Amino acid sequence: MDVVKKAAAAAEEEEVHGVVIVGGGLCGLATALALHRKGMGSLVVERSEALRVGGVALNVHANGWRALEELGLADGLRKTANLITSVRMVRQIQGKNQTTVSSPRKEIRCLRRKDVMEALAKSVPAHTIRYGCRIVAVDEDPGTDCTVLTMADGSTIKAKVNKCY
Repeated sequence: MDVVKKAAAAAEEEEVHGVVIVGGGLCGLATALALHRKGMGSLVVERSEALRVGGVALNVHANGWRALEELGLADGLRKTANLITSVRMVRQIQGKNQTTVSSPRKEIRCLRRKDVMEALAKSVPAHTIRYGCRIVAVDEDPGTDCTVLTMADGSTIKAKVNKCY
């Protein structure tokens, strides 16, 4: 195969996405789901080989529940979450423990991180999350203004939305 045919074949295989999200943790998956619910596709690239569900528990306050409601996950997650009915805060003032006990005025629930991660992963379209992607370089393609992510295996993914940091 001559050089021109090889270049044409490579261009056909070029992978381009509107939005590429680096990291498949809580924030990455929540962002992908929010975009999906607004009609925008995305690709989540995650370094680990599978969904990371480690960690134990999350205390989710009212603002967090509002976000989960917007994502369409709150009702399902409330079924397994424990409602927190009182809060005890202990702090030291001049060497003495000061304890405050209060009843939350707004919803606070404790739930397993695993439940949240699995709900997020199940709610995004198939093939949205790509595992085992170790990024070694992030560059801009001057010809297209796309951001180019280069993986450890040499493959590249272009994102139309430019990098932000």
